[in-house]
Amino acid sequence: MFSYETIQKNHARFANRLPDHEFIYQVAAEECIASLSELSLTPASILILGHFPSLETLKTNYPSASIEYREGFTPDINAANSYDIIISIGQMQWINDPLSYLTTLKSMLTLDGVLYGIFPGEDSFKEVHKALIKADMVLSKGAPQRIIPMISASDTLNLMQAANIGNPLVHVVSLELQHNTLIELLNDIRYMGAGNPFSDRSGHRTPKKLFALADFHLKGRHPYIESTVDLVVMIGRS
Repeated sequence: MFSYETIQKNHARFANRLPDHEFIYQVAAEECIASLSELSLTPASILILGHFPSLETLKTNYPSASIEYREGFTPDINAANSYDIIISIGQMQWINDPLSYLTTLKSMLTLDGVLYGIFPGEDSFKEVHKALIKADMVLSKGAPQRIIPMISASDTLNLMQAANIGNPLVHVVSLELQHNTLIELLNDIRYMGAGNPFSDRSGHRTPKKLFALADFHLKGRHPYIESTVDLVVMIGRS
């Protein structure tokens, strides 16, 4: 169903736009630090997958830990029973087989190791989705799916249970974004993993009227577009 090559290409493009989204990763990293600090942990080894701006804070909190930092998209890592903590930040939304990904990460944890993940999901960009549906209904009396559904909190919990991750906990942190134009926002949606990476795309160009009408619905009386990004947070044990 999904075009893995398209997902990889969009992820590579997003890597060049990290400075534009640094605040999202900063929030995600701070949420991670706060969650881990609530646990009594003395890890010897930590693996970070994804961009993590609070690396120095993590080093300060766990001075004796060996920290392996892999910022790139690396879903095929496999080193059994190697890490006391694994942090997956901004990765799950790119994975076309999240269950296998979680199962692999679980196998890499030491006994009673901790898996922490955070990624855009749930009802992210719901405002844009509704505006595009309204515009499509006006113009063509039908509404094709232009933004793929992202992984929800309940789906994440089910995936963690299916991967036999112990004591799974999931919650959502919502962020409010502002964009000047719909095109700018749609680019961000694509770069965050919700940009319609279907392998059977028709190839037809989206009509400009659709963008104009959706932009009208989104802006209303404001000079900018408001949207919501939901960060799904998951934490569990091996």
